[in-house]
Amino acid sequence: MWRFDVLPVARILPYIAAQLLGSVFGVVAARVVWGSVVEQPPVWYAVIQPAPRWSAAPLFFAEAVGMGVIVFSVGYFLSVRRLAPFVPWLVGTLIGLGIAMLGTQTGGGLNPARQFGPAVVSGHTDKLWVFLVAPMLGAEIATRLLKTVQGREQVLTHRLCGTQVSGAPLDDRRMASAAK
Repeated sequence: MWRFDVLPVARILPYIAAQLLGSVFGVVAARVVWGSVVEQPPVWYAVIQPAPRWSAAPLFFAEAVGMGVIVFSVGYFLSVRRLAPFVPWLVGTLIGLGIAMLGTQTGGGLNPARQFGPAVVSGHTDKLWVFLVAPMLGAEIATRLLKTVQGREQVLTHRLCGTQVSGAPLDDRRMASAAK
């Protein structure tokens, strides 16, 4: 969202920290709730384990392309007013398809925070860098591609939240217009 000029730069690090800490806390909470079964195979703290034949390069490519498709599609839908309301459906569909298509092979992470907590808590960090870097690179490439294809169309995430670009409620704009 930062690359689409929706999330201010000052909020990037707190957002990333919240995502990664949430991932760790989720794994720790699962351990507390379900006990030691979370540590045992095949669960292993829900750490993503790609199929043995997947080396880092194809895994990186699959994760980058998967996230790129999601970001490009969502960005496009958010830049077309009549498509913006369908973004929640689009996101669910694309993530579901990504997991269905990649899940048994790559693990279908498609989200850096998804692998971070399980990998850190379990100590299985051998391919963690792929799950952290590839989705971000895929998102960056998708954002640049969309901006190139569309020009400088503004995404409409504020509309989904019921606000103006400034963050003010949509109703305030009508009131301001009426006051003039």
